[in-house]
Amino acid sequence: IRVAEGFHEKRIGQIADDVAARRQRLRIISIAGPSSSGKTTFIKRLTVQLQVAGLNPVGLSLDDWYVDREKTVRDENGDLDFEALEALDLRLLQDQVRRLLDGEEVATARYDCRTGRSAPEGGPRLRLGRGDVLMLEGIHGLNPGLLGPIPASGELYRIFIHPATTLPFDRLSRVSATDLRLLRRIVRDRHQRGYGAADNIQRWPAVQEGERRHIFPFQGEADAVFDSSLIYEPAVLKVFAERYLLEVPQDHPAYPTAHRLRYLVDRFVSIYPDHV
Repeated sequence: IRVAEGFHEKRIGQIADDVAARRQRLRIISIAGPSSSGKTTFIKRLTVQLQVAGLNPVGLSLDDWYVDREKTVRDENGDLDFEALEALDLRLLQDQVRRLLDGEEVATARYDCRTGRSAPEGGPRLRLGRGDVLMLEGIHGLNPGLLGPIPASGELYRIFIHPATTLPFDRLSRVSATDLRLLRRIVRDRHQRGYGAADNIQRWPAVQEGERRHIFPFQGEADAVFDSSLIYEPAVLKVFAERYLLEVPQDHPAYPTAHRLRYLVDRFVSIYPDHV
């Protein structure tokens, strides 16, 4: 655990050093990755490393610029498409980012997930000071259409994060990065958002389709890539995921996937997260 996290910290420090070397022009750091890629944890650790380098990141979540739910675009199946770039109020986002970069104090936007309502000035009031850099986080962080013409050359640094390293069992089978992210999502949402494993498994194909459309085509825009894989992680996720997967009834459409994931984590020895 210590060595695996040490490798992570070393890579995050390298990214922070690269950002700091561009401080004369850099104004925005944009971080993107697919669902359950580890963005929240990465941002916390990158924030510390940037502060060590003398920069103060001011974080903004792109989720706060969602349009009202009834205005959200729909996909070809008629479902709300929260992964589409058009689900964000780009005009408002670009206006507020431009004003922040101009040194104004701005009441930022806020989106209430429970009510599906956006408040254009319902978020915290921010002003960028000396040494401050905007840090944007969201699935569209690599998309050039997100900020349009706002960042001048050298003002934007894009980071792509995902678990890239797969763990092989033998010469034929392995733990795929997709399954790892689904296990992360099941554990996280059961802990923090009240969603069960069955709900997540059923939603997963739509999440992957959104990623294929809106995230992966823009990987080439990234200035840095961070691999969030941890070799010990499946053994720790097993402690939680095993019981959550057992909650899926056998007659539920999500059961075959839940059964397959249970077999997957069963091949690991449990590691309790005391030292994580």
